[in-house]
This record gives sequence, C-alpha cells and structure tokens, in this order.
Amino acid sequence: MVEMGPEPREASDAETDDRASAPTPVGLARRLLGNLLALHVAVVVAFYVAMPGGFPFGHPKMLSNQLVPPFLALAGVVGVWSAWRHRPAVLAPLGVTIPAGWLAMGVAGWITFPVSFARVALGSFAVASLSAGIFAVYWRREGFRAPAAVAGGVLLGALAGVGAPLAQRGVDPGTRPLEAALPARPAGESDLAAIVDPHAELGLGRVSARHGEVAVAFGAVRVTIDPLVHFISRSPDRCWTSLAPRATRVSAPRRLTDVVDTGDRLHLRYESDDGGQVLEVGATADGVEVDAWSELRGEVYSHLNRFSFIEVSGHRDLAVSFSPCPDRTITITSSDYPYGRPSRLAYLGADGVFRVVEARSAEKGPFTTLAEGPLRPDEPLTIVLHDAGDPVGRIVLEDWAAQVGTGLSPTAGWGLPENAIELFRVGESCQIFITLAGTSVGRGWDSVGHAPGVYRNRLRFQAAGR
Repeated sequence: MVEMGPEPREASDAETDDRASAPTPVGLARRLLGNLLALHVAVVVAFYVAMPGGFPFGHPKMLSNQLVPPFLALAGVVGVWSAWRHRPAVLAPLGVTIPAGWLAMGVAGWITFPVSFARVALGSFAVASLSAGIFAVYWRREGFRAPAAVAGGVLLGALAGVGAPLAQRGVDPGTRPLEAALPARPAGESDLAAIVDPHAELGLGRVSARHGEVAVAFGAVRVTIDPLVHFISRSPDRCWTSLAPRATRVSAPRRLTDVVDTGDRLHLRYESDDGGQVLEVGATADGVEVDAWSELRGEVYSHLNRFSFIEVSGHRDLAVSFSPCPDRTITITSSDYPYGRPSRLAYLGADGVFRVVEARSAEKGPFTTLAEGPLRPDEPLTIVLHDAGDPVGRIVLEDWAAQVGTGLSPTAGWGLPENAIELFRVGESCQIFITLAGTSVGRGWDSVGHAPGVYRNRLRFQAAGR
C-alpha cells in the first residue's frame, strides 16, 4: 500500500490577499520614483525659502532663486500625483529628470568648481546612479515607450542641473585698488625691541605692532582699529566658501616682518597669504593718522572679509552719523542671527548714493532706509561717534569710497551692493565692520572678488572738539 502525502489545501482568503497585494517590481519602482520626486519637492521648497530674493528680472540669482524653483516644485508635485495615480505617461518623463539633473549638476559643478565641488559631485553621481537604476526598472517593467517625452524630461533635468552650479559662480571682481605697489621701506634699522615688546605709545594712540592694531582714546571712549585687509573665509574657485576645503578657506594670521621708527611715524611691514602689507601710524596736531596698504598678488574670492575693523568701548550709549547724511544720527543696536532683532548697516550704491538701512530680520532683507546722501568716489567718508547724544570723535576714511565694489550682492538681494559698513552692539562694546566687497549681509555663502593690486586705507582720528 502506497502512502499518499497530505492533500493540497486551498489557500486561505488572507493568503490570497497577501499575494495579490505584494508589490511587484514595477509597483515598487513606481513608489520609489514617487518618493524621490517628493523628496526633491521638499529640497526645492527649502532652497526657495532659504535663498535671498529681491533681484531684478533677468539676474542669474533671480532665475535660480525665484523663478526656476516654483516650476521645479510644480513638476515634482505632478510627478508624485502621477506615481500615486499610476499615470506612466506622466511619471516616466518626470521621473527621468532626477538622474539627468543630478548627473548634469555633478559634471557641471566639477568643471566649474574643480576644488570646492569635488565631494558634492561624487554625491551627485551616487544619487544619479541610484535614481537611474530605479527608473530603469520602472521603464523596463512598464513597457512604456515615449521617447520624445522622456527626452524632454532628460533635457529639463540637464538644464536645471547645469544651471544650478553656474548660477552660484562669483562674477568678476568689482573692487578698484588704488596702488600698483607697496610703499618703500624708510631708511633706518629694524626696531627689534618693538617686535619683542609689541606695544608703542604714540600721541593719542597706542600701536600693537604684532597684531597690526591701533587704539585711540577720545576721553573715556576707546577706539581700536585693524586697518589691514583680512579675508576670514575664502573660495579657491568662486564657489560657496562653505564647500571649500579648510586649507583653502581659512587665512593664516599675518606675520610681522619689520619695524622702523622714523621719529614721527612708526612703519610696520607684514606678510600675509596674499602679499605684503604695510602699516604706518603717526601723531598729528589734532589726533592720529593711520595709513595702511594691503597687497593682493591675485584675485581673492571670499564670503567674509574686512577692509577695516573698528571696536568702540567705554561709551554709555553709542550712535554714529555719516558725512553724506550728517543730520541723521544712527543708534548702534543689538541684533540677532540668523533671525530676530534687525541689524543696521550702510553702503554705497552704484548710483552714487550712500544709504543707511535696517534689515527686516537679523541681517536679511527687505531693508528700510534710515538715511541717505550723495558720496562721490573721490570723497572721504567721515563717521562721527556720538556718546549719549554728544559727539566725541571723528573717523575719516579717505579711500573707502574710491575702491568699493558696487555690483549687486548675491546674498543680500533687494538692491544692496557687495560693499557694506555693518554696525553691531556686542555686550558693552560696539563693532563696525567695513568691507569693500563681501557677502556677510543676507543669506548664503556666495563669494565675491577682490581684484589684484594694492589697496590703500588712510584713516584720520580726530577728537570732536579739535
């Protein structure tokens, strides 16, 4: 007698439902494409919200920050809907835009920014490969054939991918250095004692030779200034400084190489990453004069930098006024970052008008004009310091207006140029950051350029009663 195995049993209704609902390869690919499109919508919306606005029509930043993102987000939303509703005629051309866009961005970015974009490009290629594999499964299993529509999706993705890095490239420098060479070293031996003991008293001023700083006293109000150009964060290839390797982004401290005391002036020489620097300080009948020269042997692109840095302490309630609009006194207030209490700053526009403005939140626009007035490039800019309503001293910037870049800032928007004089209250002191071209105002880490040459920075410190 032959034993028979157990009789086959019929599958239960639950097991049948499980097999029916199990995702097929094409269904899984469709869901993954929909999720990728949803993720891209989120990225595009976040980019749109984070980037600055207020650029004129046709400006690269207007296209990349304001015009293109809504269309990409809309296309992504349609793609998510087509994945959910299983509309292959719509999903296929939109789904192929993802690998095409990431591949194009990686290639274009690596060519445009060979140093800064290398790591981002590798990530772009990885995303492109993954999304291309998912799309290939969907395309093969679905059997959908629409080469014209898919070619359109590839073109859309490629255009967006190529345009994204190109829109972030810094434009040619707009600054105008005044000198072709550093001043000659005066006759005399190096004062080694000044290098060992780096402070020197000079009339109303005190010089820190090693750090290149000058301190001036207006009664109880003390003003400290660093008048030499310094780049805080830079880019080796005109890209965002946040993507640059640290070795190329951060500047080394300047190095004191020579000190000569001529009797009436102290002559200091330095070396920096970009070239030589010279600082001369002398006493005058009514104050202190500071002459500084900073050499750039080549173009330098940076996000944060300073032409001068001024710190004021010992005051009760500090305010400033500017020579183009002398009747308006601007209180230096505390501000927040990245959002919150607004900051105040001044700039010289391409129209020759000097404006003092207040941001809407932190240092981000739109900006409200507080004061304005004309300032020619050959005119000095005078900053008057007021303490509790009384003028206590004047700082005259002889060369700032002649050398500033007046091109539109890629981070500020709303018509602001790349130059700025930023006003901050920090604890019990106030700080004034003066730049010829930078992007500390606004959103982003874009870099702007300084042209090669020697930048001159002559300053005059005068007590208000003199």
